[in-house]
Amino acid sequence: MQSKFKYALVYVCLLGLVVAMVLSLAQAQELEQIQSVEVVNNIENEKPDDEAKYLLNQAELDQMLAPIALYPDSVLSHVLVASTYPLEVIQAARWREDNQSLDSQDAIEAVEQKSWDPSVKALVPFHDLLQQITDDLNWLQELGDAFLINEEQVLASIQSLRQKAYTTGSLSNNQYIEVVEEQDDIVITPTTREVVYIPYYDTRVVYGNWWWHNHPPRYWHRPSHYSWHAGIYWGPRIHFRLSNFFGGFHWRNRHIVVNHHYPHRRYYFDDGVRRVTNHEYRRWSHNPQHRRGVRYSRHTPKAVYRQTNHADRKVARNAQTRHQVVRNERPAKVRRNNQVDRKGTIERTQQRLNKLNAHQNKTNVVKTQNQHRQTSQHSARHSVDKQARRQLSDAAQQKHRQTQARAQHQRQQRETVRLNKQRQSAASQTRSTKRTHQERHLNTSKQTKRQSAAPPRHKVTRSNTQRSVRRQNSGSQNRQGSNNQKKR
Repeated sequence: MQSKFKYALVYVCLLGLVVAMVLSLAQAQELEQIQSVEVVNNIENEKPDDEAKYLLNQAELDQMLAPIALYPDSVLSHVLVASTYPLEVIQAARWREDNQSLDSQDAIEAVEQKSWDPSVKALVPFHDLLQQITDDLNWLQELGDAFLINEEQVLASIQSLRQKAYTTGSLSNNQYIEVVEEQDDIVITPTTREVVYIPYYDTRVVYGNWWWHNHPPRYWHRPSHYSWHAGIYWGPRIHFRLSNFFGGFHWRNRHIVVNHHYPHRRYYFDDGVRRVTNHEYRRWSHNPQHRRGVRYSRHTPKAVYRQTNHADRKVARNAQTRHQVVRNERPAKVRRNNQVDRKGTIERTQQRLNKLNAHQNKTNVVKTQNQHRQTSQHSARHSVDKQARRQLSDAAQQKHRQTQARAQHQRQQRETVRLNKQRQSAASQTRSTKRTHQERHLNTSKQTKRQSAAPPRHKVTRSNTQRSVRRQNSGSQNRQGSNNQKKR
């Protein structure tokens, strides 16, 4: 009886040890999972320092945005996005310069097959605008860099400039645009559907007294064929079809939204403001491929030019999967009967080999033709890009030369002023010495005249003595005569 009790007690102790070990293992696993989840959350929540937004110089930003801040939203969004691809904008401006005879619709249809960004294609109808922004390549590149560095600050500056123009009365409703206030933001839309007018205005007047004295607003010269109305010059009407309205502003969040599936969208107008009925708009993201080798600013976030297109990768994975499925589903080759005539087999094999060789040769010819075509296109594109880069470098060098020439001109002016001062001081000294010499000469001449006019001293003395002698002689003679008379 006692032995059974001992065995039962040992069994219970062993069972308790096993249960305790199992519970301790489960707790250890749960603790590891919790720690791993915390580590993952900390890694996800951590943000690198490189992604911190760089604050731009507000004075330079207002100076740069002043000529385009009052453009309609449909055009301004394309200008900001296209400025991040300066080489393509230059190519579009050259193409438009060579095809001025085409109207806006024909120009849009002609560039559909181009490899440019959609925003660059959307600016093709605006010939004057393209020529204006490509004439100042430094401004174009600075605008694109600023937009990539801090998009929110750029859009906030645009709203600030619009508020100032609205306060001064330069921005108001007219027959060309409609100004709508949405909370604290100002939206500028065309009054007529599919018709856009590009404004030109004097940036030194429409915003009132400019608040950055060291950074005056950038000033563009007015084209000759613009018409004056309500304090602003307006360009000719340009038909801008609804399919080109694939971008816009999300003013509340301060970013641009786009939808490249624009042929399938529907719109409605509310109080003259265009609205989009679907929810396919997404925030715009930069495509480094359209940058075409142009260097980024050192303040540009790395996420801008290192991002990958997940949609393209997904499509590639799906295409690769379909290819593998089709390849695995191919039927196995049917075995030939071993009793088939060997001669016929050899002939058929030779025919197949000939067909394969012919097909291979044809494929090689097509490949070589495609390679030649691609190389020619690449060389032509490379030459255009190289010419555009050279133009950008030439513009920078020209600006450097102008700066050096200006500095040299200032040095020459300072040297000229210094020499003039030295000459004036030397002339004044010469005049003073000449005047002293003249005065001395006059004094000497006066003294000589006085000396020449006065009698000489020795003659006066001699004449006096003679007179005194004569007087003495005459006196003595008179005395002698009187004595003689007395004697007589």
